[in-house]
Amino acid sequence: MGPKFWLLAMGCSALPDIDSGLMAWGVPYDAFLGHRGFLHSLLFALLLSVVVVLWAFRREGPPGGRKFWALLAFFFLLTASHG
Repeated sequence: MGPKFWLLAMGCSALPDIDSGLMAWGVPYDAFLGHRGFLHSLLFALLLSVVVVLWAFRREGPPGGRKFWALLAFFFLLTASHG
């Protein structure tokens, strides 16, 4: 896989923890966007992985194809476990 794949993999792995930085902007710890809130949910992991695969890998094959599902599963698991 090329650099785009690996950069997106690193980004998806780290993105859920951006919520800890939101506290510096006044988002309370126990808020919806607070630490361990929505950005740590399985729904967010699914939505992010769908967006990433449809946007960044649209030329890799048709949505619903074998490669689509493999990429979707990879980015979902990566985001859900985030490193």
